[in-house]
Amino acid sequence: MKAKTFKWRHALWLAIFLFSLLCQGQNAMAQYDTVWTRMTERSIVQIAFHPNSQLIATGTWDSYLSIWDISGNELQRLWGDRSNKGVEFSSDGKYLTYGGGDLDEGAVKVVDCNTWKELMRVVCPTNSLAFINDSNLIVIGGRTDIRIWDFQKNEVVKYIDSIVKPDFQGSYYELSKIIYSPLNNSLIYTASDGCLRFYNLTDDKIDYTLNNPTYGDLALSPDKRHLAFQNGSDEKAVQVMDIETKQIIQSFKGNYTSVRRLSFSPEGKYLAVAYEYTKVLKIWDIQTGQNVYSYIQKPPTYFDCIDWSKDNKYIAGGDDRILWLFNNKFVGISEGEKNFDTLYPNPTNQRATIQFNLPKSAKVSIDLMSIEGKLIRNIFSDFLDSGEHKIQTATSGISSGNYFIVIHSDTFSKTLKLIIEK
Repeated sequence: MKAKTFKWRHALWLAIFLFSLLCQGQNAMAQYDTVWTRMTERSIVQIAFHPNSQLIATGTWDSYLSIWDISGNELQRLWGDRSNKGVEFSSDGKYLTYGGGDLDEGAVKVVDCNTWKELMRVVCPTNSLAFINDSNLIVIGGRTDIRIWDFQKNEVVKYIDSIVKPDFQGSYYELSKIIYSPLNNSLIYTASDGCLRFYNLTDDKIDYTLNNPTYGDLALSPDKRHLAFQNGSDEKAVQVMDIETKQIIQSFKGNYTSVRRLSFSPEGKYLAVAYEYTKVLKIWDIQTGQNVYSYIQKPPTYFDCIDWSKDNKYIAGGDDRILWLFNNKFVGISEGEKNFDTLYPNPTNQRATIQFNLPKSAKVSIDLMSIEGKLIRNIFSDFLDSGEHKIQTATSGISSGNYFIVIHSDTFSKTLKLIIEK
């Protein structure tokens, strides 16, 4: 009996070992992408980076908001009255607004980011929140109305009623998401009737309506010139609009019902899209319309909210009860980079030289990855001194296409784009 037990256990461990080897390539990206993860007590539905890129605010579904540092330590916990319909820092980093709720018991709060002391609390049904520049004004988008509050005086300075039209039964549709556009002094919002609207605060009227249908999340580019929004078609699940001309400049395919959150990169070249059902975070190149990177976790998880750090180093994502911090793996990827970290010849058909500057002596791994994030092969793995290095790699046996060279150690990470043409 003992001999049988011994063999059974060893067979089990052997199976586990072989299975881990089989999955090693599939799981390779997780170790490169993920800086850290943190479990939370409640589901995360809102996330925002502070402008200094060192703090992250996360709002849970029911009641509280957490402030994390970039190392993953929870520094503060701020309590609300209902669910978090919005979490946003002012662009100067002085204030934070959060809270809301779809019932009258919900409340919106504004706090001072130096002391985390409450400056304003207002009780009202809230579907979305936004700051107006760095003034003392916040926009509270309700179900069918908009209120602009001066949070220093704690008073309403503008009230806009009937912002959506009633349906055929006489019931009103509801506002979904609202943002402020300084380019034309407008409030831009989506609603459950499928329309995207621009409310001009100067003229006090809706001066543009797009019937696509559109609904769900909105994102404004850092230069305030472009608007990203969710569409109602798989052929153009997410679209990017020029705010001045109202022209659609790019469309991205996908499962439109799976789109949850949108976030522009700090330089405005890329758009991060969080998908729920397909359980992936995709990075799209706005100029080319191509998916340049995908964050796919093992085991698969859906992403309910995302934000991009202002220093372009990280992307934060929240799923059910996990906060993820990812390395931005494509910082510096461009055609014809001029710094020392480069690839040549690029494009190539036989061999490429990987050139990089290692800031600190460390064990370094260099991997060739597909554009979908799968490990193709390990090119190099050994200890290197600090300084300049050149590593050659052959491209024999690899088909034509776009790839990534990922150079990483415990303290250094660099991603370069490689084009193979045969």
